[in-house]
Amino acid sequence: MKGYFLGDGCIRKENIVASTASPHLAYQVRNILAANNILCSLKEYKVDDGLDKFIMGLYGESHDRFCQFTEIQNGYSDQKKNRGKRFFENENFFFAPIKKIVSSGCGKVLDIQVEGSKSFTANGILVHNSVITSLACGTPMIVNKTGGMTEQITDGVNVFGVGIEPVSKSVIGSQDVPYIFEDRLAMEDVVQAMVDMFEMPKEKREELGRLAMEHVDKNFNFGNYKKRWVEIFDEVIEKNGSWDTRKNYRAWAVLKI
Repeated sequence: MKGYFLGDGCIRKENIVASTASPHLAYQVRNILAANNILCSLKEYKVDDGLDKFIMGLYGESHDRFCQFTEIQNGYSDQKKNRGKRFFENENFFFAPIKKIVSSGCGKVLDIQVEGSKSFTANGILVHNSVITSLACGTPMIVNKTGGMTEQITDGVNVFGVGIEPVSKSVIGSQDVPYIFEDRLAMEDVVQAMVDMFEMPKEKREELGRLAMEHVDKNFNFGNYKKRWVEIFDEVIEKNGSWDTRKNYRAWAVLKI
């Protein structure tokens, strides 16, 4: 609850608000807060594209109880305003400023949100490209076994869903991104993976979900990530020196013949 409002909400000294297009999420948040003696207002609006928008609000005593319940300081938005200007981190979040936004032109965007719930979970299967988010929620995945997903989908013993091997791989790139794999899956393999997931017993899916959450908490939690990130940089600098004190450095010049 704390992470949701810090990430998607707006926390002020006088009120706290958050919005979502998912009625399920909105009512779940309201019910959880109510169970903890925190009253949350819930309003439904129609936005320009005809979709529903749900706005949750906390005011007065409910605002104070929520801050105490989540241990969020009043006026947290003062810190939030500076996220675009500087690095910001706490025990659960890390933000980096955006340096530049460049238009890459116009094109089609595939919207795979589920009709009605406005979410990305269909029949208990996450249909989004965020593997870690899905596994952290205990939802087994169907993934293309390439790149970082080969490590995310398994702990070396268990596979937290169904992995699909690409039928072909080619290396493509540009000046900005010199090397990147372009993978292709066979339609038959994708269909079979969906069938395997659909026919998987409920008990097995729940067990895989539980193991997936443990996997993410152990190997991908932010505390360990931040600690290891600093350790790697310290090790590299100690071994090879910093930019000004680089060891084993040889300069090369390209001459025209």
